[in-house]
Amino acid sequence: ATHFKKNKADVVIVGHSAQEIYEEIITKELVTRMEHAAYLGSELQKAEIAMITGKEYVQDFELFKNPDEFKK
Repeated sequence: ATHFKKNKADVVIVGHSAQEIYEEIITKELVTRMEHAAYLGSELQKAEIAMITGKEYVQDFELFKNPDEFKK
């Protein structure tokens, strides 16, 4: 997960599970709005499922879409 401040990456968090990454985000106090916290949880879970199943993860897209559809 990469945190941006003023359109520049300022923190990169690496982990092996959605929970591990999310807990580090909370510890670093990088989330201030509840709706953003919910969004992050959802996207991190999709990323973890993609890793487990060998699928491609693209932020803000459905998890099991054909990757060719992302190019449209």
